[in-house]
Amino acid sequence: MNLLNRAKKLLQGATSAPVNKTQHYHVMCPEGHRLSGTRNEGYQALRCPTCGEGVFVLPRSPFAEIPPPARSAASTSAPRVRASEPDLDEPIGLSDHVPTEAAEETEELAEIEWEEEVAEAQERAAQAEESRRAKAAPVHRPSPAPRPKPRPSRTEPVRDEGTRSPRVPFSLGEWVLRRRNPLIFTAVVLVVVCTLGLVNWRSKLDDYPRQAEIGRTQGLKALEEGRFDTAHQLLSEAKRAVNALGGNVEGADDIRHGADEAALYANLLPESLETLIEQADASESSSWPSRFEKLYKGRAYLFDSYVAAAPGENGATGYDLDYRVFPNGEGRIRRVGRLDLTGFKLFHDERQPKVGARIQFGARLKSFTYDSSRDEWLIGLEPNSGVLLLHHKALETIGWPSEEVTTGEGRP
Repeated sequence: MNLLNRAKKLLQGATSAPVNKTQHYHVMCPEGHRLSGTRNEGYQALRCPTCGEGVFVLPRSPFAEIPPPARSAASTSAPRVRASEPDLDEPIGLSDHVPTEAAEETEELAEIEWEEEVAEAQERAAQAEESRRAKAAPVHRPSPAPRPKPRPSRTEPVRDEGTRSPRVPFSLGEWVLRRRNPLIFTAVVLVVVCTLGLVNWRSKLDDYPRQAEIGRTQGLKALEEGRFDTAHQLLSEAKRAVNALGGNVEGADDIRHGADEAALYANLLPESLETLIEQADASESSSWPSRFEKLYKGRAYLFDSYVAAAPGENGATGYDLDYRVFPNGEGRIRRVGRLDLTGFKLFHDERQPKVGARIQFGARLKSFTYDSSRDEWLIGLEPNSGVLLLHHKALETIGWPSEEVTTGEGRP
């Protein structure tokens, strides 16, 4: 058996291997460069020598093979090196393409002239060569020159990237033309608003004399009858009309004064000053100011008193009234309240009454503080709130006496 096996192996070694028919390939890389060579029994992953792009070559061509040109005796006698069969389960690495002599001859015969501009072809070849060198041996080198941009069209102006474009001067006409529709809409809205405002102003201006007449006739009558809310509404509108017309209205002074009186009656303090002193004495010193600020400040109060001192008389520097507020109740500390007329302008701006004159007026409360030096409460009045009470029938409606007294010459 050993002799038989040895004979078979000897015969197999003596027999020459079958000669495979050699096939050539002619393929294009993605950049359009032609590659030629000999196909192997396995797949080939080549790299284009011009641009460095990868090319995949099959072991057999799917098309009918074109017979290659005649070769020289030297080339045919050279033994063909059989490539080792690659492992299909592993990825195929790229290798540089080495053209053979027969492939070079075939490439020269089948050379195709591409319809490309010479400058563009040279640019691509230079970039491909630069890319291939960078991938083969990466070294620190200055970055290549940027690729020139494509030639601009005729309609697009050529700009130099190194210089700033000239500044276009501002044109008001172009700006208005660009925003024509919004500007027209804004102009229309402004015209409409101005027109409505003018019409409203003209209508009010035409209605001012009527409002003043209503205040003079109906407003003053409502004040005398004690209908203070109605009087306040009619006379306040009439006063605005009189001021808008510059006072050129019949009974302008009566309308203005009646409006001020009606405003006092419409905002009278619901409690007496005696009750306020009792509340102030009963409250703690820290709680009374906030209580007064919240409930009583700005409310109106009516006074009927006599002038006790006037500027220039008996060395007095200001006005003082003999009006005193005594708290209600007995068997307790009785702290008295007194009017503080500091800054009060009624007596200086109106009639300047003399000492002993009786006066009836109304004003708004400003403060209610305790003076420890005199052991009394000081009742301050708002400076510009004083109004003389000239409509005595209105006083009768709230229980005041019917005697018509505004400023007298002395005590009765």
